[in-house]
Amino acid sequence: AFVDGELRGVANMEYVDKVDGFLVYLTIFSEVATGEEIQLKVYDASTGLLHENVTPEVSFNTNDVLGNLTDPTDIVADDVIGKEIELNAGWNWVSFNVEDTDLGIVKDLFDDFGNEGDIVKNQSYFDLYDASAGWFGTLTLNGGFQVGDAYKVHVSENAVIQLKGQPADVSSNSITISAGWNYVGYVPQEKMTLAEALVSYNPQEDDVIKTENSFAIYSEELGWAGSLENMEPGQGYMLYANGSGTLTFPERASLASRNLQEVAEPEMEMLFQPAANEAGTNMSVVAMLDNQSGIDLTGDEVLVAYADDDVVGFAYATIFDGNVLYFLSVSAEEEAELSFTIYDVASEVHRPISSKISYQSDDILGDLRTPQMLLLREEKLPLADILVAPNPFSDQLKINLYLYTAGELDIQLIDLNGRMVIDKHMFIEEQGNAEIRLTDEVAQLPAGLYILLIAHEGNVSRVKLNKE
Repeated sequence: AFVDGELRGVANMEYVDKVDGFLVYLTIFSEVATGEEIQLKVYDASTGLLHENVTPEVSFNTNDVLGNLTDPTDIVADDVIGKEIELNAGWNWVSFNVEDTDLGIVKDLFDDFGNEGDIVKNQSYFDLYDASAGWFGTLTLNGGFQVGDAYKVHVSENAVIQLKGQPADVSSNSITISAGWNYVGYVPQEKMTLAEALVSYNPQEDDVIKTENSFAIYSEELGWAGSLENMEPGQGYMLYANGSGTLTFPERASLASRNLQEVAEPEMEMLFQPAANEAGTNMSVVAMLDNQSGIDLTGDEVLVAYADDDVVGFAYATIFDGNVLYFLSVSAEEEAELSFTIYDVASEVHRPISSKISYQSDDILGDLRTPQMLLLREEKLPLADILVAPNPFSDQLKINLYLYTAGELDIQLIDLNGRMVIDKHMFIEEQGNAEIRLTDEVAQLPAGLYILLIAHEGNVSRVKLNKE
């Protein structure tokens, strides 16, 4: 039970012996005695659908009782469902599986949000947000949103897309796949494994499907493998096809896939926070380490990608067919030079990787049989990569680093005007992990952007920092 979108009561169906049937005992709360209009909704746990059009219409009256054991009030729901798609500030890849009447006009569906510079686009068209005109552009002029298509939405602050309508019919929303990249929307109402969702599609060797931050690659011998394992409602996808064909999603999930609706997937610990580039594109890398360092790796390490000093992607190790692979999604500016470290979670040590690659939007490097090799060798660098937290910071900074040699260490903090606001000099007596804390020095600094310089044995590292 809802009043203006606020939950006022919830109850489950239960079997009652005395009437040999299922009843709902629903208690509805209010802070007023009478007059509030109650909207009833029905959630179907077997499909995960929330039915919006429900009768009867109810007005709140304190201490009223509707129905009884012998003459219960019938609650009737039709096929109209409601859905929400949450948008995080930045880029979001979305799709729609509800026949909402607002899909045809972007500004109607996006009526609740928008700021100057926000944009939504598919493979061919886009709309921009304007303070006076709202959402408008070639996407609106060409029919707005379509079921089966995917869209990239960039918003400057968190928002929610509200959908209401009939569930989309998967059989009448087949998707034509052309050679090259295709924007693919997810049409079913239930989450499915990747293999089950794409069962009607005839993939070829090295086809790729991806989201903003994960992907899978196809092998005729081994099937789909990668960091993307499931497809789900609301998510938008890009599919790279080496041939052409048609994709028609299954109408219902198998019993195995339906279990995915009930068991929440464990979220990987977000050790790093990569930011999407301005274009909302990414690059997929199937990587393997060429370990010439003599260092014993456990397989629990994290591969981290950088452009300049910014983290632009990371991947946990995946054991596939006996090999340790990293399915890395990277988002950087075009042709940026990417460098890498391998991060040991237990010791919190970054080890530099010698190999570098150039960022290319929507490029695919490596595959399951011939991954992109990244060279890890024992380089006696005086100063390893640095982990600085928190960033943004307020009243303290913790600097963790690994020194290959003992010696002098200089730490400087430079503001945007080039002024040195912190200058610390110290001597580290032995090699290994070192931790430096800055408290009083940073607490009094004004908010803004700073550059942290750390120098040791002629080696200088730079880290961009933001003071809140």
